[in-house]
Amino acid sequence: MASNICNIEIGKRIVKVCRTQKKGKRYQISDSFLFTAPDECVADGQIVNPALLGQRLSSELAAHGVNGGSAVFTLSSGTRIASRLVSLPSAKDETLQGIVATNASEYLPIDVSKYRTASTVLERSKEECRLNVVAVPNPLVDSYIALADAAGLTIEALDFSGNSQYQVLRGLGSEGVTMYVTIDDGSAMVTFMEGSNLLLQRCLTFGGDEMITAYLQDAGLSSEQYLDALQALSVSAEKAQPEADTTPYETLLTRLVGGIARSTDFFSSVNENARIERVVLMGSCCHLAGLKEQIARRLDLPTLWLEEISGTQGLANSILGISMFISCLGARIAPMGFLPAEYITRHKRGSRKKNSRYGLVALIGCAVIAAALCIPQVIGYGSRQLELSSLNKKIESLSYVEDRYNAYVTYTEGDKALQTFANQAATPNAQLEAFLTELEKKMPSDVSFMSVTCTAPGVSITVECPGFDEASVVIRQLRSFETLGVISVGPITQATNAGGMDVVTFTLTAAYAAEEAPSEPAPQPADAAAKDDLLD
Repeated sequence: MASNICNIEIGKRIVKVCRTQKKGKRYQISDSFLFTAPDECVADGQIVNPALLGQRLSSELAAHGVNGGSAVFTLSSGTRIASRLVSLPSAKDETLQGIVATNASEYLPIDVSKYRTASTVLERSKEECRLNVVAVPNPLVDSYIALADAAGLTIEALDFSGNSQYQVLRGLGSEGVTMYVTIDDGSAMVTFMEGSNLLLQRCLTFGGDEMITAYLQDAGLSSEQYLDALQALSVSAEKAQPEADTTPYETLLTRLVGGIARSTDFFSSVNENARIERVVLMGSCCHLAGLKEQIARRLDLPTLWLEEISGTQGLANSILGISMFISCLGARIAPMGFLPAEYITRHKRGSRKKNSRYGLVALIGCAVIAAALCIPQVIGYGSRQLELSSLNKKIESLSYVEDRYNAYVTYTEGDKALQTFANQAATPNAQLEAFLTELEKKMPSDVSFMSVTCTAPGVSITVECPGFDEASVVIRQLRSFETLGVISVGPITQATNAGGMDVVTFTLTAAYAAEEAPSEPAPQPADAAAKDDLLD
């Protein structure tokens, strides 16, 4: 392999390893391979047996000509990693990182002492910056450090798979809103982007493993043949039919497809003016037979594989490589900083010991050169001291300006905080309680609500009924709710549930009914004279 840094992503059962090289301003995958992780080594992204997996990783790297070196890991988890898009006043990257570290508990529901936090700047203007804030549990980070030690590797960086994918996808510059769905063995990630702008990311706790595991059991295959089973169940543009009969197993993709559909409902509820143009599938399990067709049918949207869109062909050494190794590739571009400071210090210290002899020689040479350069400066030292004294007196005479400026900043920040509090206090939370009360009274008992997404403007509900007549009753009843205004009903589909019964499923989105606002006195103009006093 050409480079001395490995890019590694570890899933529930599949481990991806690749090398990248920089061509111009872009990274490209040069060579790559997959292998199956030993059983019970990974649980929801955390390495629970780093010694065993580290031994396996080391042997696989050696088999491909790699002995030690550095590695960039990308972390993925369905429930352990928290992320949120945050807007902050414009500042330098170092200042923003400090703000995020200090206020992480305000952005995410976490105990800061138990997590490592980092952020990526998504957009920047003169007024504000938009960031993706991510928190990873300390035990998950520690498990990767233990894995690297067991495999004889030095960690160059730890990245979040959502950020890794974003770094690649933003370069594609797709028009309109595109829904990218990364489907791996034990998890899936849904990313909504408009051009290079990240709108939303959601993690799902399931992927293609249910279908693959069922096939392994029925075929009498061992877990070591997991990749063979994945190949037998997959299709592509070149291979329209799978090697195995997948008919008995395609129903096991229903939960995955349902989770993807609920992500679109949630996106639509918080982005009312954004229309999804297409769905793009990627990841190690995105080619499972029947998956592409089920998603296209359920979402009623054009559905493609990543390699079928323009702009991806030059990113990998094979047409399927970019789809399989997108997180590995993106982790090299701009990884997030989850490594503990003590780990970085430990490895820097080891590097310094190796180079101490050369460093001593260089230090002596620098000292000689510095002495020669300092002699002319000593001559002008006296005159510079007099000039410095004069400047200090001028600074002291103008110090009152700083006090006036600080008072003005305090005033404006307080005014902005009060306005933010007023806006938040006006959120119509009371309408949610009234809606739930009416829902209890009027809904038939044989109707199941698969999911309910509540936001300030309204609600999005996925409903399951025994038949079309019952669906008609539910829709009619909801339109009679006093707490709801305009109701939009999505496509109504009929399918067979896990109990073997035919059911009708549909999703509807409704806004709360408008309430008459109490009359309030007109706002008084701000006291301009008070502000002028601060600036005088």
